[in-house]
Amino acid sequence: MGDADKEIIKHVKSYLKSMREIRIYRDSLLDEINDCYDVRSIDISSIKVSAADKAEVMNNRIVRNEYIINIINEIELIINEFYIVMLMFPLKQRNILKAHLNAGGYTEMINVLENKYFISSSTYNRMLPKICLELSQYIDYLKPPTIKNIMKERTEKNG
Repeated sequence: MGDADKEIIKHVKSYLKSMREIRIYRDSLLDEINDCYDVRSIDISSIKVSAADKAEVMNNRIVRNEYIINIINEIELIINEFYIVMLMFPLKQRNILKAHLNAGGYTEMINVLENKYFISSSTYNRMLPKICLELSQYIDYLKPPTIKNIMKERTEKNG
């Protein structure tokens, strides 16, 4: 394995890390929608202000929900595109990629691989460089998706 391959592997690992970060961010936005900004959970009668102020509170919550949902949808598009690429890989490699994206960290990922997919950490370490090199053919590994870029593109789209 040459220096160029090692560099590609490094970039693809960074790409995978970015994918995990946006997936975690998406999950936190979903939690925010479900926990705090569910319009139906607002007890409007507890607000001791005028009807116009109550309507403004409701409107602000609805606008916030729509904003968060739009961000979630954009992240979902990126994740779904990646999952489509993953379908081109053999099952064992696909499971490694899935575990890599869905785990919170390295230890959790290794536990999932060993307990759910029966893939040892040594197998993971042996296969990951090959997976990265193959994956590099299908992704723009020099431009990993980031939360910052998603928000920037969203701002540019909406003016």
